[in-house]
Amino acid sequence: MQTPSPPQLRSLQHISPSLYASARSCGARAGWAVFGKNGDFPETPAALLGRAFHITMGRAAVEGQHGSTSEIQSVSRNVFNVAANELHSKAHPLLRAKFPRTELLPYYYLVRERVALAALEVANVPALSTHGPTSAAGVQQRRAVEKRLRSSDGLLVGQPDLVEAPQREVFDYKTNLGPQGMPDAVSDAETSQLRLYAYLLQENGVAIERGTIVRANGTRLSVPISEDDARKEADAARQTLTEFNRSVSAGGDFGTLARPSAEVCKWCPCLPMCEPFWQAAQPEWAPVCGSHVEGTVLEVEESNLLGTPLVSLVVQARRGTCGIGNKTIEQIPQVWLTAGGSSVPRPSDVVRAVHVRIGQPDAESIKVDRMSSAVWTAPGDTGGSV
Repeated sequence: MQTPSPPQLRSLQHISPSLYASARSCGARAGWAVFGKNGDFPETPAALLGRAFHITMGRAAVEGQHGSTSEIQSVSRNVFNVAANELHSKAHPLLRAKFPRTELLPYYYLVRERVALAALEVANVPALSTHGPTSAAGVQQRRAVEKRLRSSDGLLVGQPDLVEAPQREVFDYKTNLGPQGMPDAVSDAETSQLRLYAYLLQENGVAIERGTIVRANGTRLSVPISEDDARKEADAARQTLTEFNRSVSAGGDFGTLARPSAEVCKWCPCLPMCEPFWQAAQPEWAPVCGSHVEGTVLEVEESNLLGTPLVSLVVQARRGTCGIGNKTIEQIPQVWLTAGGSSVPRPSDVVRAVHVRIGQPDAESIKVDRMSSAVWTAPGDTGGSV
């Protein structure tokens, strides 16, 4: 697969909680989220299932959920199945090569059951439109689900998963189990997101005093939110928007807005095309942001295991978090390399393998992982010295 070109950045009209989280750490990542070509990179299975989750919740908000517990859950499972299948049919070829059917996506049934339980929480709620301005009376009825909100100045937008107006609580459902090593904690990014939702609701006449994260396993974690906390977060988001637009207006592009570091680059989808990352990455980053290697292909070795064609690439590694020297990226399923009609890399090609597994930075053997690994063919003039 060929690495795509970075997108051309333009000024942003408004900023959402998720975009705010990206932009305050790396302008390039935020720019790609808005202006990148949809489908340039394969999303993770968790991200696809997360989108199906929110589509199902949004459908429940528009149409309402009525009936017995079993009926509501059955409808939600069916809606989730349809949404996941549609998203899968349009997914990046690499994702579909790894997981040919939606039910093969890791934790598919777990997420589906989670949305079936979440649907019960919004059952028998009067339908609310998910388009147009929100009135205080509209939200104060009782609950709002997947309701798009906008600040009075139009600079901030957001769509909280669930609002319980009488309890002054806003909910955000997550399809993961929480920050690594801190399953019972609400991350700083999640807290900021909840505060922005609270501000948007306050702008629309709904007082919020608490934000709650609901994990994939049903765990609920709450943080108090004062009106002042929400306002300060909103001010910070506006400032982030202003700084991004100022940088773009001054001629900033994807490369100049990138802020590579081990923490910022962790799970960033842009790594295959992000030249600043490859210029800055060091083996010391690996424990935080994972193992990634760029190198020139020296040899291509083909094999077959139980009828599955495999390809091993011997590369002269020159940049990344795996160290330098000759390394072998072992037993890559050929279908991963040829997804979408691509060709298997050839000797002298420059490849970038992201989210791979390696024992030690000086180890020669590199293995691929079905969940997240990808091997890209990069431009030959990437700037690294062999």
